[in-house]
Amino acid sequence: MNYALQKGTKWVTQYQRLAKPSKGVSAKYMRQFFISIAIPKMLYAADLFLIPGTNKTRGTKGFISKLAKVQRQASLHIMGALRSALTDAIDAFVDLLPFHLLVKKYFFWAATRLATLLQSHPMHKHAIKAALRYVKSHQAPVHEILHTFDIRSTTFEKIKPYHHSPKHCPWLTTHIIPNKEEAVLAARNLMGCLAIFSDGSGQDRQTGAAMVLYKDGEEKRSLRKHLGNAEQHTVVEAKLLGLALTAKLIVAERYSQSATIGADSQAAIRAIGHIRGKPGHYFTDHMPNQLETV
Repeated sequence: MNYALQKGTKWVTQYQRLAKPSKGVSAKYMRQFFISIAIPKMLYAADLFLIPGTNKTRGTKGFISKLAKVQRQASLHIMGALRSALTDAIDAFVDLLPFHLLVKKYFFWAATRLATLLQSHPMHKHAIKAALRYVKSHQAPVHEILHTFDIRSTTFEKIKPYHHSPKHCPWLTTHIIPNKEEAVLAARNLMGCLAIFSDGSGQDRQTGAAMVLYKDGEEKRSLRKHLGNAEQHTVVEAKLLGLALTAKLIVAERYSQSATIGADSQAAIRAIGHIRGKPGHYFTDHMPNQLETV
């Protein structure tokens, strides 16, 4: 903590020299200098000695307020304002976060890095264990970091850096119809063969998907799936889930030479052909393997 204060005081002294009206640097570059050099120097390893206040702990408000004075002096030098100016007003004019929010931002970065560690990392097991329970005494910095924002590694989606290539699935092709009239005409022409229509939507803060299988113009099977709360799952994920579950309806239907799947989301259709991993792709990862069994 003393090291951070010494670093902050040193940077303020240099700021006074650079911010002279006659021979100093412009406010634009002074702000850039403070953000790119001074803040990383002051908050180096801040997650080890600074603790934002929460409902479980009081935190280190005294240390945070002392470091906030350093940012206030830098803001005064950037703006060339009087010492009696309000701190909130100066931070707003300089376009800097209030220092207590800046500390929370750095803490959130540290928490997400701990929650997304690979299983081969030495801290992976310790981070999972610390996130399960907040101990009453002798808290380690990892307890404070993870429980400040209630972040757990199990709530994060694991995205693979690669996705299945469309070249490996020559029997799975996608096509987007340009307008609504042609889409309606194509849907009517599909009534004489095996066709599955899927859709996903949200209602009452809940998201879900539904699929209907038609054969020779008659409805044969249907399937519905509740995905979860709308705050955790988007409508696009529900549409991807609908496309993934259509494979179950096709597998259950025997003696089928070909099948056509219809969806009203261009984003979901394009996601099937993407090679790079993106959020929500775990819904369609099993779709080619299931369809290949047909």
